[in-house]
Amino acid sequence: MKILFVAYYDPLGKGGFEKQARGLFRTLKAQGHQIACLCVNTSENTEDFIARLESCDIFDLGIYTIQHQEHSYSLKAKIFFWLSKNPALY
Repeated sequence: MKILFVAYYDPLGKGGFEKQARGLFRTLKAQGHQIACLCVNTSENTEDFIARLESCDIFDLGIYTIQHQEHSYSLKAKIFFWLSKNPALY
């Protein structure tokens, strides 16, 4: 199964939910599922953020970021726009 993980935060954070999500995704990947990550990037350096996500070796379908901007569309609208641009993927 293809899974798209949508996160408004850093999915590799140090909180309890993030640790549980990583464990779940590792289990799903070991069972043959494919996982992609779509998250909001609030950092200044997108390349470092993506490199850190790639190094965890969980998201084999790709890592996609939406830039966070205070005066732009809502998160829901951004996700819908992203999905409309990438309908064949998910």
